Amino acid sequence: GTEKRFDKALAWYILAAIENNSYAQHNIGNIYHGGKGVPTNYLCAMKWYLKSSEQNNALASNNIGVLFENGQGVPRDKHKALEWY
Repeated sequence: GTEKRFDKALAWYILAAIENNSYAQHNIGNIYHGGKGVPTNYLCAMKWYLKSSEQNNALASNNIGVLFENGQGVPRDKHKALEWY
């Protein structure tokens, strides 16, 4: 199989995210949310999900809802979660 290189993926995603690529921003959020190749960092995930969501990325908005529903990096808030889903 092919080795997964999240560090290289993250570097490329950051380059694209700087250019306001919402998919790259969402994927950076996923990397930090899941701790894939980096320590899990819910606040960093939220930051990137918000940038992506501001560009109408529905997946990023959904993941913001997940963070609120689970209280990951933010206080648990089912009502805010529903606003983002």
